Amino acid sequence: MDVDTIRRVRNRLSRLQLPKWADYYINESIIDGEQWSVTATYADGTVIESGGSNDYPPRFGTVRNLFKPVQQQFLKD
Repeated sequence: MDVDTIRRVRNRLSRLQLPKWADYYINESIIDGEQWSVTATYADGTVIESGGSNDYPPRFGTVRNLFKPVQQQFLKD
C-alpha cells in the first residue's frame, strides 16, 4: 500500500476506538452464522483483541470495508 492509503487506514482504525470494544460479542439467538476476530497491535506494543459470533461492535462495517481490497487481492492469487 502507498503512504496515503496507510494513513487513511490508520485514521479510520483510530476512529473505531478499538480499546473500548468488548472482548467478545455474541448473539445467542442465532445458532449458525458468522464468527470473527480482530487483533490490533499498536506501535507502543499494546495489543487489543476482540471477537464475536453473530454480534458486532459499533461501526464494525468500517473494519470490513477497510480490508475488502486485501480480500479481493487474496482471492485473485
